[in-house]
Amino acid sequence: MMGMDALRLFVTRIAAGLTATALITVLAGASPSTASAAGKVDNPYAHARAYVNPEWSALAAAEPGGQLVASQPTAVRLDRRPDGPA
Repeated sequence: MMGMDALRLFVTRIAAGLTATALITVLAGASPSTASAAGKVDNPYAHARAYVNPEWSALAAAEPGGQLVASQPTAVRLDRRPDGPA
């Protein structure tokens, strides 16, 4: 049985994974445009393959009901550098 801290971490990771999946789904649905003068595109995820972290997937699958989210990809989109625009 999981402790409360482990359960919170598990739920947080599931929520983050589902949020990332929803974001990728929305972004992938947008049509890519031509690159602008700065070399940027509207959707850098267009036609990209999502990554499923095998360690996270194994941890999720080991939990009750975890098979429902074990194959969900995780992603983080960073479109600005911490020190200024990209």
